[in-house]
Amino acid sequence: MAHGAACRLRTRDPVLVDQLLSNYRRANLEPKVRAMLDFAVKVAGAAERIIGEDLDELRRVGWADEDILHIIEVAAMFSFTGRLANSLGLIANPEYARLGRPTD
Repeated sequence: MAHGAACRLRTRDPVLVDQLLSNYRRANLEPKVRAMLDFAVKVAGAAERIIGEDLDELRRVGWADEDILHIIEVAAMFSFTGRLANSLGLIANPEYARLGRPTD
């Protein structure tokens, strides 16, 4: 919830953020962004399967090596904090659910 709220505030596009949270593969994204998200999912769920071709694909769509390092760092930290929160049974507060959404 906190990351979704931060993304809504940054993009000012709550519909896009909800699409990303629901299933980013169905969202209308640039190939560069989609490649980043595909790679981040692999970092989070199957890092041991990352091979040189995965990095080459990121470079092919325009990510520099420094960017790739940051993608790995963010994906790994997000995985860590998510697992930590889930293991502790933490739940997001309602304020985060409302952040970055238009008010009626």
